[in-house]
Amino acid sequence: TYVPGKSLHECMKIGRTFTEAEAKQIAKSLLYILIYLHGRQQPTVHRNITPSNIVLAQRRTHLVNFGSVKMLLSSDRSTSIWMETDDYTPPEQSAGRAMTISDLYSLGATLIAIITGKRPSQLPHRGTKLDFQQVVDLSPAFADWLSWLTETSLDRRLQSAKQSLQVLESGQIQRA
Repeated sequence: TYVPGKSLHECMKIGRTFTEAEAKQIAKSLLYILIYLHGRQQPTVHRNITPSNIVLAQRRTHLVNFGSVKMLLSSDRSTSIWMETDDYTPPEQSAGRAMTISDLYSLGATLIAIITGKRPSQLPHRGTKLDFQQVVDLSPAFADWLSWLTETSLDRRLQSAKQSLQVLESGQIQRA
């Protein structure tokens, strides 16, 4: 179904950046969607969360373009796939494997982009990690949460949309 509104990409193209409060609201809306998708009997991975696929319309946030969706049939909640690598694709998906937590990385990279106004490839890096904190001033808890979402190591990344929402709402800091 067509959703009238403006994509986050369109907002970025005209130079719009989002505040921490706005980004948190968008994050919460999308995490509720991901909790539903990932919690289905056959978990669904969107695989293409980018600013282009998030539409703001009538005070609601919509996740669109489900053309890359994959239903996970295996018990390990992963699958072999291949998609074009871009700024919002997590390393495991670039290597041909998408999991429910892959959507979390893409969500984090998207949120960083709308806050900084820069694509992840335009931001400084520290090793394989995005070093976005040099570019924007965020609360320590939110910056930590974004770093946790975009962790390149699967075992160090937040493990579910539900856990991600709980951590965001509680302001919990990542353990070293």
